[in-house]
Amino acid sequence: MHTAFSGTHQDAIAKGMAHHTKQAAERGLSVDEAPCAVACHSAVRL
Repeated sequence: MHTAFSGTHQDAIAKGMAHHTKQAAERGLSVDEAPCAVACHSAVRL
């Protein structure tokens, strides 16, 4: 994976990929076969 992000963005991407890899292994799937979960949270700014 190549990104133009730095610092905390790279850390967040690395943690997400590690979580995805772990879940794939727990399901007996390769990383490429495992579905990716996407969560969207709305932010409220006042």
